[in-house]
Amino acid sequence: MDTAPSNAKIPRAPSGKSWQFNLRLLEKSLHPLDRFPALLLALGAMLAGLLLFISTSDSIPMVWDEGDYIRRGQLVQSRILNKDAPQNASSPPLAWPFLNVREGHPSGFIYPIALGEWLAPASWSPLTRYRYGPMICFSLAGGCLFYRLAREASSLAGIVTCLALFGQSRLFAHAHFATQDGQLVAWTLIAWAFFSPALRSWIACGFWGICLGMLLSVKFSALLVIPTFWIAVLFLWSRRAWVSIFISTAIAISTFWIFNPPLWTEPLEGLKAYFRLNLNRQENFNITGYFLGGYYDLDHPLPWYNSLFWLAIVLPLPWLILGLFGLGHWCFISIRDRKDHCFLLSALGILAVFLITRAMPGVPVHDGVRLFLPAFGVWAIFVGWGTHHFMRWSLCEFSRWKAASWLILFGTMLGGVHGAARYFPQNLSYYNLLIGGLRGATDAGMEPTYWWDGLDAEALNWLHEHTPEGEKIGFSACSVQNLQLLQEWKILQRGTLRHQPGAYRWYVVQNRPSGMNPIDQYLIANEKPAFRKYIHPPSDDWGPWKLDVPLLEVYSMEQFARAVQAIQQAKHSEKN
Repeated sequence: MDTAPSNAKIPRAPSGKSWQFNLRLLEKSLHPLDRFPALLLALGAMLAGLLLFISTSDSIPMVWDEGDYIRRGQLVQSRILNKDAPQNASSPPLAWPFLNVREGHPSGFIYPIALGEWLAPASWSPLTRYRYGPMICFSLAGGCLFYRLAREASSLAGIVTCLALFGQSRLFAHAHFATQDGQLVAWTLIAWAFFSPALRSWIACGFWGICLGMLLSVKFSALLVIPTFWIAVLFLWSRRAWVSIFISTAIAISTFWIFNPPLWTEPLEGLKAYFRLNLNRQENFNITGYFLGGYYDLDHPLPWYNSLFWLAIVLPLPWLILGLFGLGHWCFISIRDRKDHCFLLSALGILAVFLITRAMPGVPVHDGVRLFLPAFGVWAIFVGWGTHHFMRWSLCEFSRWKAASWLILFGTMLGGVHGAARYFPQNLSYYNLLIGGLRGATDAGMEPTYWWDGLDAEALNWLHEHTPEGEKIGFSACSVQNLQLLQEWKILQRGTLRHQPGAYRWYVVQNRPSGMNPIDQYLIANEKPAFRKYIHPPSDDWGPWKLDVPLLEVYSMEQFARAVQAIQQAKHSEKN
């Protein structure tokens, strides 16, 4: 496919009509921005993203890891801000539950959670206050991407990149959570955005080193990102670039050391434990995943094509197509001009390293796309790049159909963000039309949900209305920290734990096949639930637009007792 070079002159529409004048204004968005306008608009993009996340945070339920990380954030606040840690916190008062203990996560991601809650207005809900820091990080990443794409390509590329980042349904959800994954995406994109300036400016070099250090301090998988920048520098053959990346790497290592207190006194022992815990998950974190009707874990690796398959069915179709166009265009121009587009080589490297690593044996398989989420953030870069060059090509080749080209673009943008709006607030259940939406994915053997985001206001209201005071609600495989915090915040107004008074009235099951026990499986197969939670209730919608797959099901304790009895009888029959 022939493409218009970046300096090609787009034919001007003849003057004399107001709509033609408007088209000329739109054509200005296809040219690179100067530094100050790009910075101003990048700040606007960041603010718009942050306001969007804040306004929607209360509607998105607490998900699995948030309760645990919020408890750890409270512990960090007690250590840094001299705030009283809650007595029922999961970690002992003097422990530092990161890096060399538990699952071996570094502690950089907890600081935005703790400091964001401290800075957030007291009038906000507790959950949104703890999400404030991660939401700032993700919004900052959007602003950085806008600035880089607006400077390298055009303001249109920057706008579309932000839409593809903020408007991807699953990324939109993870941007809110007080967890690591959204922050891992954010710091990966921020580091990528400052890569090119760091090779030209010593100030940017220092800031890039700090960004790399923050990235390393978020999650162990961030170690995969650093080599991609070194490989990109190989294509420059510049002594200045090599000096810059050496300095930035040294700053990154220092930043990682500062953000992880266990390294202050015993750096070698701390690092040894860090690598041991992250490279050996079989003991405590061998969590099963469900993929195309099969169950997989560390002993039964996912098929090699799983990451590409996930990419194809989770990206909104408009973003998938435009991203492929952007990749194709970059591969074409890179043969002629590898130096000017070294920043895209690093993006391709980040994308490839996460997709390839996910396909290797021995990699944790649980939670859908969560473990290689940065690949979807990087894809937004190629969506913006592809949109920019597609519009330049179409306006040059079909100059008489300019209005139609812009209308098609606007329709494509709406199609890209439509899924995030339609699946809200259960955005983690999003599947695109290529697999038939949520209904098609479920029929194909994919998990409808995985992180308890079906326990939203609608489900809780039903449980409160149908559970008399003094009785409790039982949950299957739900986070104890989540339930404790929801009760402390008065969001969950009934008891849930064994030591709490009262008899159980209901048993709540999440529709995650890989997380079900035999009791859950029996209930779903043989009993009719008292309540089902859908994203949208069953209706006359057809085909891939149907969202009538239950995410949560509620059963009575009588049904639960029958399930236990049936399973015990089956086991007894097998023994005899």
